[in-house]
Amino acid sequence: MGDHDAGLREQVEALQAVIERQDDVIRRQEERLAALERTAPIGDPVVDEPPTAVWDGTTDRRHLLSRAATVAAGAAVGGTALALGQASPAAAAQGIFDGNPAVVANGIGGYAVQAISDTGGAIVASNSNSSDTVTVSNYSALGRAIYGSGKNCGVFGVCPSGAGSGVVGTAYDGYGVEARVNAAAARAQLWLTGLASLPVPPSRSDFHIQGEVVFDVNEDLWLCTANGNPGTWRRVSGANTAGALTLLSSPVRVYDSRPGNPPVTGPKTPLANGASRTVDCTNNASGVPVGATGVLANVSVVNTSTTGFLAAFKTGTAVPGTSTINWFQVGSIVANTTVVACDATAHIDCYVPPTSSTDFFIDVIGYFR
Repeated sequence: MGDHDAGLREQVEALQAVIERQDDVIRRQEERLAALERTAPIGDPVVDEPPTAVWDGTTDRRHLLSRAATVAAGAAVGGTALALGQASPAAAAQGIFDGNPAVVANGIGGYAVQAISDTGGAIVASNSNSSDTVTVSNYSALGRAIYGSGKNCGVFGVCPSGAGSGVVGTAYDGYGVEARVNAAAARAQLWLTGLASLPVPPSRSDFHIQGEVVFDVNEDLWLCTANGNPGTWRRVSGANTAGALTLLSSPVRVYDSRPGNPPVTGPKTPLANGASRTVDCTNNASGVPVGATGVLANVSVVNTSTTGFLAAFKTGTAVPGTSTINWFQVGSIVANTTVVACDATAHIDCYVPPTSSTDFFIDVIGYFR
């Protein structure tokens, strides 16, 4: 018995030494946490006091670890062999956590939060009252690695400095990042903002990679198509572009100046002697919407004077010094396909110079928006 008791005492002493080392580790981590909170980067939440945790009791983290180690020591005395090597993270305590933010995690040299789930969301965060829900996780085998539901923001990631990323999503069989809304009246699934302090992508000098999408300060959307400084960029759409071209299922005649020819809208007389005429490109149920930025159209002239030209242009702008169609003899029949900018109501104007006259008609093929 003497040798057995001596062996147990040695195990207890070894465990107590481990407990002391763990207490020292906790103390140093708390000092690091306090230092980080005093020097929080610009843009991080300001925390006047460390958030308090409301448990099913008043036990703090240090006391929980000490109690766990004491239980381990008791188990060893009772004859249960426990091997304590590299310390593992303590299990998360259940309960209601108070404070703003409710949970603070600072990862020094590694993950701040690591979550693994084989069947569902590794982290599921729901916040119906406050402004944001912030979630971070590492891996989920069969479910969502991150699932965030918030009043204003489901998942919100900020990288205050350096070359990191606010949110990174990697999937093996599904989507890297899935963004959706739950109601038809809700906002868009994806929101990109442009920083006034940054120039448009092609004029930048920093490195970019293929696949980046940027919404710039001029309200234009850009796609990076090749790596480089600043990379190769293509403007996709935006306030300074015509938008995408939508082709009609078949051309639609929206105006004809000749009497007896459909559609019946508009003057049924030749355009002559330095006059302009406005054409509504939504006529005849064409499918061109109000708000279209331009139309792809076929413009034709018939019954022409000896010489002249017709210019098509955006309603509300000055007559351009260019032509859409030219003719050089009486009774010419000439057609030309052109792109014409529209005003906000999808109207265009047509003009002929003095001493010229012609009938004309316009067939719309598609529109930009």
